[in-house]
Amino acid sequence: MKHTTEQGRSAQISDSRYQDIGNLPSNFVSYSFKSLYVRPLTVLELRLISKAAVLKEPQHLLRAIDLVISEDIDQITIGDFYYLLMWLRIHSMPKTPYVIEWHCEEKSPMDADGKRIRYDDPEFESLLSAGPVTYSPCLTHNSEIIHLTDVEIVSVPDDLEGLPDPQIPGTALDWPRVRDLAAIQEAFQDPELRLIIGPAQWVAGTSLAEKISILEQQPDLALFDFASSVNEQVVHGIRETTTLTCRGCGIKRPHTLALDALSFFR
Repeated sequence: MKHTTEQGRSAQISDSRYQDIGNLPSNFVSYSFKSLYVRPLTVLELRLISKAAVLKEPQHLLRAIDLVISEDIDQITIGDFYYLLMWLRIHSMPKTPYVIEWHCEEKSPMDADGKRIRYDDPEFESLLSAGPVTYSPCLTHNSEIIHLTDVEIVSVPDDLEGLPDPQIPGTALDWPRVRDLAAIQEAFQDPELRLIIGPAQWVAGTSLAEKISILEQQPDLALFDFASSVNEQVVHGIRETTTLTCRGCGIKRPHTLALDALSFFR
């Protein structure tokens, strides 16, 4: 939440509901502040998150998160933002599972009688070798409730003190921030921008449009290549994964979960 005075910030974090979240995946390298206070969500914020989920308009989710943190949401890096989403989900709604819907297109074996041989059958290998088999697409629509996931926190290197200088006159880099998140998500849907937006988000500018414009004004690809390297190397945030099991054929598939507004609801 943006504060006009230090007194306003102090009044907020003195609220006993707020707690110091500790270190962030960015190690606070990109901020002037070195601590962040966060409180769990209430129904008031869930109303905004519900609106974001139903209308698919991320600004309502950003507003909800802005209301429960001690700094301006627009200045938070995108990697740290997804870490905050995970923290809020764990501390606000610990009993709410993920519900994942997916369509299985695995070609699974069928025995001579046309019965599907499940991949998770203890006798799978012997059934497979017992006689001639054919393969057909499973095509099962699955809806799984997931209670347990594996979470990996990806932090920037401890010795990173800032972003490198591209040493190209009139240019600099900056961290991708939540201020541009909606524009970045929209740009990923544009075929002309999809492969450009990753490096572009690291260019210093007041908006995503300005960042792209700076790249377009370059006489060569030096800045683009430099930003591409940073995009690949300076990674931070979270990876949350689980294993899905098809109810039709029993195949197991690794799955990376997407943290968004909908993930806060069953």
